[in-house]
Amino acid sequence: MRGDEKRVLKDTKYKYNQYVLKVFGYGKNKRIKLIHMNVLRNEGVEDEKDKGKVKGSVNSGKLDESISRTRSKIFELAFCNPWSWFFTGTLDPKRYDRTDLKKFHHDMTHWLSEYNRYHGTNIKFL
Repeated sequence: MRGDEKRVLKDTKYKYNQYVLKVFGYGKNKRIKLIHMNVLRNEGVEDEKDKGKVKGSVNSGKLDESISRTRSKIFELAFCNPWSWFFTGTLDPKRYDRTDLKKFHHDMTHWLSEYNRYHGTNIKFL
């Protein structure tokens, strides 16, 4: 190596064929799941090609993967927490449009917040 050359060690942007160990629950309900990942993004490693790109502009078509991650996260939260009650409700079509969940979510969280404040409870939902 010549004196003016620098040797720079870089981590790779991706790790291939990795295994991830996930722990769900606790005590008697504890479950361990070993997940094989074909590709994992290495945290903190950036490419020169990545600079200046708007986040999400390249991979905007990955909605299915996003939904899968969301379902997995909801399962983890539900499985890892103790539950005292379970409730399932239906929407009245006269009051709410089934396709406008944003309005229903806003109204439900507002009602729950008021209920908690009025009754001195701390009800949360998933």
